Amino acid sequence: SLLFTPPSVFLDKLCIAQSPELADVKAKGILGLAAFMKHSKRLVVLWSPRYFQRLWCSYEIATFLADRRPKPVVVMPAHSGLLL
Repeated sequence: SLLFTPPSVFLDKLCIAQSPELADVKAKGILGLAAFMKHSKRLVVLWSPRYFQRLWCSYEIATFLADRRPKPVVVMPAHSGLLL
């Protein structure tokens, strides 16, 4: 276990509250994106035509790309997500 660390995955749709009744929880989740993006080695975007209708998705990509270190961004159709 000392030699192998399992990868961590952050699925914004699951980790950020989606319900309008939980707007305060949603805001806190979105504010936490920057810290998670800073420690991420790559970003996998499961893209759909509605992707950029969610403001936090734009923020997520912008935050990831703002890091000066070159890190890969993989964009794939959302229906391919099961292949991950």
